[in-house]
Amino acid sequence: MKTLYSRLLLLSLSALIIGFVILTAGLNFAMTTYFVEDNHRQMEALAESFNVLIAEKITRGEFSQELLISEMKSLEEYADLKVWLLLGDTFINTDNSFSFDVSELSDDIKSIGETKAPIFKTARYAQFPDEQFYSLIYPFDIGGETVSIIYLNRATPTVEKSISKINKITLAALVIALLYAGVTIFFSTKRASDDIRHLNQGVKFVAKGNFDYQFKTERKDEIGELCQNFNYMIGELKAQEDTSRRFISDLSHDLRSPITSIKGYIVGVLDGTIPPEKWEKYLNIAKQETDRLTKLINDILDLSKMQSDGLVINKTDFDIHGMVLNVLDRFEERIAKKDVEVTFKLAEGDTMVEGDESLIERVVYNLLDNAVKFVDEDGTLEIMTNSKENKILVGIRNSGMPIPNDKLSKIWQRFSKLDASRGLNKQSSGLGLSIVKEILDAHGEKIDVYSNDYLGVMFVFSMTRSAFKRENHPIV
Repeated sequence: MKTLYSRLLLLSLSALIIGFVILTAGLNFAMTTYFVEDNHRQMEALAESFNVLIAEKITRGEFSQELLISEMKSLEEYADLKVWLLLGDTFINTDNSFSFDVSELSDDIKSIGETKAPIFKTARYAQFPDEQFYSLIYPFDIGGETVSIIYLNRATPTVEKSISKINKITLAALVIALLYAGVTIFFSTKRASDDIRHLNQGVKFVAKGNFDYQFKTERKDEIGELCQNFNYMIGELKAQEDTSRRFISDLSHDLRSPITSIKGYIVGVLDGTIPPEKWEKYLNIAKQETDRLTKLINDILDLSKMQSDGLVINKTDFDIHGMVLNVLDRFEERIAKKDVEVTFKLAEGDTMVEGDESLIERVVYNLLDNAVKFVDEDGTLEIMTNSKENKILVGIRNSGMPIPNDKLSKIWQRFSKLDASRGLNKQSSGLGLSIVKEILDAHGEKIDVYSNDYLGVMFVFSMTRSAFKRENHPIV
């Protein structure tokens, strides 16, 4: 099996080699083009200088064929060229060992005659069958009139030799760069592969329930970020594991406590420990314990169903004010027992909203139950509503001990309990707020919690205004 390291290394080196080949070919083409064009410019400048020099000699009356041949030889030696001159039908060169059939040059003569412009080309000539030249055919002007044609010829190997030298230097530099890049890629991919292998080992540790594993790295790239997220995931899994274990312990206690009480009362009735005149009292207590046990089990089943199958929302229009006040009436006895003052800050006007009335009623009940449960003696319970665009915001605030900041983000988790001591509240299953969040999420609504020493604890959730009211009474 090919490892990630070998695949990364092979892919990187392949890309590097392909890039190297493309770059080498590109540089070779660029260098060749540059030297050919530079050769063209150089030869044209030499031809122009030669033209000016000879024209001046003729103008001064200093011209002779010997002078012409001498200047042509000087130019050949200086620039490594073959210099020819075509004067009418006469072909002049510095080496009398060969001559040209002028008809072979007829195309050049015709083109120069028509355009009066230099011609640069690659050419072969019958007198030099084994050589190829870069040839410049340049019009020889005197007084603005073309009287002759100059041929400057440089053998292609001369130019190609310069190109070859540059290419060798470039190739050597690229090979060094390739080796350096290859070594760098080798070690960087190996390091990345090692980190990924360690992560893989960490996953196996975590899969076995070892949540104390932490991956240490100093990388600042994506792999470093992955390692940090891996450590964060382990921390979250450990927290969830601790929460689940605590819940199982708490749930076991919550289930065992009422069952033990119910069993004790039944045994007391059966064995005569509890006299007949007290049967009704203890049977009522057993019924209350049964109701508490039933509620706990129902909460667990309901939340499990919400999170696995999803909620079926049957939306209707209803008055959120009426619902809140109706649910509040159910807590009248508990509120009076704590001597709690209830205040209202309700929005004026229509407060019809759309949603599943029975589910939203459960949201309100759970939030009020939570508020009444944790409000301090002689404290304050405040019910608020507010209109905001197409939303009605519902707030439920209770005075008392605030929720610690480090627990605010965890209160929506299953089995989370706001009270640190179980003795403070034996009726809580730790599922009420999780159910609230699931219901509001299913409605596409939001809920926020605010808590500090001055405020106490306040939950605020949104509801969408009734579609009928939005259409007929738009909010400006």
